[in-house]
Amino acid sequence: MIQIRIAAPGKLLAATVLLAAAVPLPFLCAADAKPTPTIEGYVTAVRKPGSFDVNGAHVTTGMETVYNRVTSKGKETSAAGPDDIVVGAYVEVCGAAAGPGITADAVTIRQDTEKEPKGFGLILKVVEPGPEPVFDADGYRIRITTKTAVSFAGQLKSMADVEAGTWIKYAGGHDNDETLVAAEAQFFSGTRNSFVTYQEHPERAKPDSIPAGATLVASDGAFVGPHSKIRMSDAGGWCGWHKIADDPNLQSRVWRVGMSVVPDFQKQMAANDRLKIQYRFFAVEDDKVRSELFCSGGVVLVPRTVAERLKTDAELAAVLADGVAWFLEWQSVEVLHHSEEAGLAEGAVGLLAGLPGDSALSKTVETPLSIALRKQRDRISLTLLSNAGYDPWAAPEAWRLLSVKDLPSDLATLKYPTRSGYQLAILNQAYKKNAAKSGKK
Repeated sequence: MIQIRIAAPGKLLAATVLLAAAVPLPFLCAADAKPTPTIEGYVTAVRKPGSFDVNGAHVTTGMETVYNRVTSKGKETSAAGPDDIVVGAYVEVCGAAAGPGITADAVTIRQDTEKEPKGFGLILKVVEPGPEPVFDADGYRIRITTKTAVSFAGQLKSMADVEAGTWIKYAGGHDNDETLVAAEAQFFSGTRNSFVTYQEHPERAKPDSIPAGATLVASDGAFVGPHSKIRMSDAGGWCGWHKIADDPNLQSRVWRVGMSVVPDFQKQMAANDRLKIQYRFFAVEDDKVRSELFCSGGVVLVPRTVAERLKTDAELAAVLADGVAWFLEWQSVEVLHHSEEAGLAEGAVGLLAGLPGDSALSKTVETPLSIALRKQRDRISLTLLSNAGYDPWAAPEAWRLLSVKDLPSDLATLKYPTRSGYQLAILNQAYKKNAAKSGKK
């Protein structure tokens, strides 16, 4: 009998009540006589019947394998079984070593996604119009039914006024069709955007291509030449000056892929629309950063080393989509912060936690609010990828490839970081039908 020790010293319980702790804290797993081999991580492949992989390590199960499900805080939720082992699930496996893998005595599945999510976000696309419309919003596919408690704020008066670019505050639960059915939904429109002030201040307008002779670019899209004088205190760093990659083909690829994940409603906005984000994408030289760079002005920079490591356009799109999602989030902050609509201040507080440089691979200390913001970006970027025709399942692979400075010779040994795991969980929940989609190359 596999046993574990919890709470009071000396009190032993059976493996069926294994407790889970949030990553990176390990689960508890022990044996009667000797340490039990343990594998912990995200399920990366399922080979039914009877086996699956956890971060590349092979797990074999049998008739006597015990399954259990817990929340991320270790609270047992319900019984589980072999059918609950899916790609993206976070598990702990206890059992006997079998070559490079393990023969499972007990499998504990951690529930990573909320069954009844609530929040607010920008509607990126009207998927299905009509009396019971479906929207892509906040990284979910949200359905409004005749039972949804609907309300409107500001100039919005009815569902006919709701379109891409509208904000939604929602609460609901997932159905069996990979869709979130809203129990409550409030819709409101934006009134301002601090990113775009070029109409009022033409001198602040930035070019949408690299000017001849430019050698440095700032994260707000300003360019300078080799003889320009800049203060050293402004050079380097996340939002400082970065050397432009002298590679026209690379610049073309970064621009093309970046613009492909900008939502259609943003592309269709008039140049003088106050809610239009002036997205621009450039490649830079920076071998210390393993993600995109974003600070202001709708500019997303990507280091050459990142772009070159991501061989497919879908993987590169995943990283650039993260930058696109960040600006959409921050626009929400601006709109909500300056909104005169009642009852929206609470939602603004959560978004205000987002700061430039809070990417999962930066060295900033993450707070619970900034983690929630990052998860929102992770969901939104999956939507952006899918709507652009890319395979959203490329996203967790991209962040896995960027999780270490130097790639191992055997990529199968490279583990998925927490960010990839969250995206895998969302993919399994909401993109099951797209799992076999090939996507753009």
